[in-house]
Amino acid sequence: ENRFGTGRPIESDVIVAKNPYDIPPSPRDVQMLDVSGDTVMLAWKPPADDGGSEITGYIVERREKSSRRWVKVNKTPVRKLEIRSQGLVKGLEYEHRVSAVNAAGVGTPSEPTELVQVTDPVDEPTDLKVTD
Repeated sequence: ENRFGTGRPIESDVIVAKNPYDIPPSPRDVQMLDVSGDTVMLAWKPPADDGGSEITGYIVERREKSSRRWVKVNKTPVRKLEIRSQGLVKGLEYEHRVSAVNAAGVGTPSEPTELVQVTDPVDEPTDLKVTD
């Protein structure tokens, strides 16, 4: 309504407000590269798709074998495709998973790695000699 009177109502198509980007799918090929002392070195490949927005980083989580709770390894997303998971308790078994992050949010986590038991590194013996 305005100073000239009441006009006819206008009908429009239904509009759904939605983020223009999708969350990214899971990172691929999450692998444990090294297990030594109280650390596990992990690496992965980026997701096959970025959800329409650049991947800004990755969130890595770990879980003890006997736990149902996932704990973040990094407080803020890392941009590299690898990370060292530190502070693990020797003798316990852990699995890890990785999620990609873009403008839409945190994506679906990867499949967990295989469980690995954290132990002290053991080197092969060197300079062996046989004596009588």
